[in-house]
Amino acid sequence: MAMDAISQVPSITNQGSSTVTDNMADNKDKDMFLKLMIAQIRNQDPLQPMDPTEYVSQLATFSQLEQQTETNKQLSSMSGIMSSVMSRADLSYIGMDVEAKLDVFAFKGAPTDFRYVTVGADKVEIVVIDENGDAVRTVEGSNTSGEQEFTWDGRGDDGQIVANGNYKININAVDGDGAPVQSVVSMRGVVKEVITENGVSVLVYENGTAVDSNRVVAARRPLA
Repeated sequence: MAMDAISQVPSITNQGSSTVTDNMADNKDKDMFLKLMIAQIRNQDPLQPMDPTEYVSQLATFSQLEQQTETNKQLSSMSGIMSSVMSRADLSYIGMDVEAKLDVFAFKGAPTDFRYVTVGADKVEIVVIDENGDAVRTVEGSNTSGEQEFTWDGRGDDGQIVANGNYKININAVDGDGAPVQSVVSMRGVVKEVITENGVSVLVYENGTAVDSNRVVAARRPLA
């Protein structure tokens, strides 16, 4: 199964369209309410007119609907402002050594460092998988609880340097009974570019690996 490092991070979508849709829905509900109330007034029995109390109640309901519509518009505006602020903040990652949760990465010939965490594992196996879904390297990992480090030198099980491309790292951890144990993989890299659109930011490492800014767990200035 082919993999794409960029495709592994959440897609950048047109969030503006959802705001337009929400506003259209609010206006539609308001117009429908008015039409129904007017139709009810026009078609009421002259001998048994609408109860004034009921009429006042419906007007109050309409007022609440109007207020809710305005509130939704204000919340939508605030959300857009916050997204813009966060996007600008993500630009500060450029040039920083950033660690993020990800297991798909771009390989361009240089050794790649990973960190992984398991809890209660009896056996840990680290597997590097290529774009075709084939395992190219399998090594035994540490079963010590807590954060561990692993550096892949770019070689396959045959000792040869693998081709450049996108790869995935799997941490297969099991306990003493053979039951799977949850694990988390993270990778560090210096950010060379930040792609931002509609409030969503993707960080691009120097080796081409891309990761959503929401997956960042640590950032530090690289050592000179």
